[in-house]
Amino acid sequence: MDTDSEFHAAVRRAEKTLLRIPGVHAVGGGAKRAGGVNQGFLAIQVYVDRKLPFAEVAPDERVPSTMEGYPTNVVAMTNRRYAVLPQPAPGEPLGKREPPPDVDMQLADEVLAGGGPITGRIDDQSRGSIGLLMEDVAAPGKKIYALTCFHSLCKLAGIESKQEVIEAPVREKTVVGQVDPNGDCSSSHCCNDGYGEFWQGDFVPHSWRDIALVRLRPGTKYFGGIKDHLPIKGIAPNPTEAQYRDDSYLVRKYGNRTGKTGGRIVDFVRNPAAGQVVQFIVVPHIPPGTPPDAVYFGIPGDSGAAVVTPDVRAMGIVTGVAEFEAKEFFPETPGKVNGTLVAPLNAIMIQLRDNVTPKYNVTPVLATSPADIRTVPANLTALFDGEEVPVRMPSAAAVASQDTPPRPTEIGVRVRDDLSASPFGRELVVFWERHGAELVNLVNHDRQVIATWHRSGASAVYQHLGRLPDVDAGARLPVTVNDEPLADCVTRMHAVLARRGSDGLRAALDDLVPRLPELAGLSYPRILATFDATRV
Repeated sequence: MDTDSEFHAAVRRAEKTLLRIPGVHAVGGGAKRAGGVNQGFLAIQVYVDRKLPFAEVAPDERVPSTMEGYPTNVVAMTNRRYAVLPQPAPGEPLGKREPPPDVDMQLADEVLAGGGPITGRIDDQSRGSIGLLMEDVAAPGKKIYALTCFHSLCKLAGIESKQEVIEAPVREKTVVGQVDPNGDCSSSHCCNDGYGEFWQGDFVPHSWRDIALVRLRPGTKYFGGIKDHLPIKGIAPNPTEAQYRDDSYLVRKYGNRTGKTGGRIVDFVRNPAAGQVVQFIVVPHIPPGTPPDAVYFGIPGDSGAAVVTPDVRAMGIVTGVAEFEAKEFFPETPGKVNGTLVAPLNAIMIQLRDNVTPKYNVTPVLATSPADIRTVPANLTALFDGEEVPVRMPSAAAVASQDTPPRPTEIGVRVRDDLSASPFGRELVVFWERHGAELVNLVNHDRQVIATWHRSGASAVYQHLGRLPDVDAGARLPVTVNDEPLADCVTRMHAVLARRGSDGLRAALDDLVPRLPELAGLSYPRILATFDATRV
């Protein structure tokens, strides 16, 4: 259903009045139900912690029976936290019981896929699921990301609806990976089970805006699909009004905690702080003879898991769970039923493309078959003034080895002679002779330096600068690198080298870098002329 539809607009208008009523904590929409039976028409859903007998509610605190031309439906929704219906068709997956606490499904996967484990190095007790493998629309197959929930990578405090983020991941720094079953990873900077870094996110508590993109490292194997559901075949539309009226929008998911489960979308709920987009409410298919509160579509640990339609088109990711009175959906049934909250995938993609900085235009990776396992390429690229250029990467063996001798640090005779013609150029030659070996060692072996070296575009600038003396005189240094000024690239490298290098290197950089002249956009002859004009 389009969130710009008249029904959604009516819900938003009614919400302003309804949220002022004591006890009302959320407003949404779905089918009108009476005694757990779908009445076949739409209603504005009014969510409360506890339903009271009509006579016990003060007249000025009662929910109107109709608003904006639609009937209202008061629903008890409790225990909201992170992570009668028609009988499902034969073969449709059912809800599952919660695994015992000592059953940990969060084990390492050699090939990443939807439903696999994911956690941030901030707090590996906050565990979630990979939702979908995503690729950059402009660079398909080159820049690969895992989509999950933001809160799955955070450190959380509190319980149930009082949960809050007390420490969040840092862009391009927080390592993300799989839980180490042996618990022997002690470094927050480099873990053997890490497969990427947190790259971008968006977060409004207890809403659909609970999004994290994790950039996968070169060499990581991945599959464009969901565990046990075969390849993703596309993106599914949101439920229509007709599907709410007849409870016909069936969904499945594979979460890292409960695996494969099935259910149906019954309602939606809004959070005004997150804008017009809604979260969908999924109720599990209940096995015959099983109490509704005994099975789940999703539980904590499934946060981030992709939700798909029976034809394996992705429609959203799990963002939380809540409890409802069973009689809302099952006639004359006492107790609770476990609901799961789902954020719409199409809204997530638009948010990442248009409403965050920097923006990421990504789409799901679509595998061609279960055997279509791919590898993130080792050859990265950088943007020079908006144009993509290749970056040569060191081998994994070279990065891992601490015994690999550094590359020769001799600079070419011609460049040495050219630089030595000016006082500032001679300073650069002396700096390289004193600190070149340490710089090369840091760039080859220190993971923090390696990460900044490539992500900032410094490696590409270095390679380009080394070729400038031998190419056409019109070749120039870029003005921007990865859409940022060249000076920002220098600043980032200065910071990481000063932090990870020796005291001598730090002192030399702190003296030299502030005196570097502006070189953006200059050719090799102009660079030499600029050095000649620089006072020392």
